[in-house]
Amino acid sequence: MIRQKIGRRRILGGIGASGLAAAVATFAQSTPAFAVYQGCCGLAHPPGDPKNVSYSNCQSHGGYIWTCASGTLSCACCEYPGDTHSGFVCSRAG
Repeated sequence: MIRQKIGRRRILGGIGASGLAAAVATFAQSTPAFAVYQGCCGLAHPPGDPKNVSYSNCQSHGGYIWTCASGTLSCACCEYPGDTHSGFVCSRAG
């Protein structure tokens, strides 16, 4: 029986190439994320989109909720889990 030595670099190179191929297969098909700003909220679904709902509706679904401010504008922003729907409410101080 003849034993061949396989170098460590060749094995690690093969593992690296396999990992790269798996990453390309997993992430190459992803769709880009878009955000539309309403007030100061970056929303996945802006007003006019059927998936834009009232802030209270969005808030009741326990998604991602945040606040922001820009000048005298203050907003409460919301996304459903998985960004399937968006909602917001803004008011001006003054």
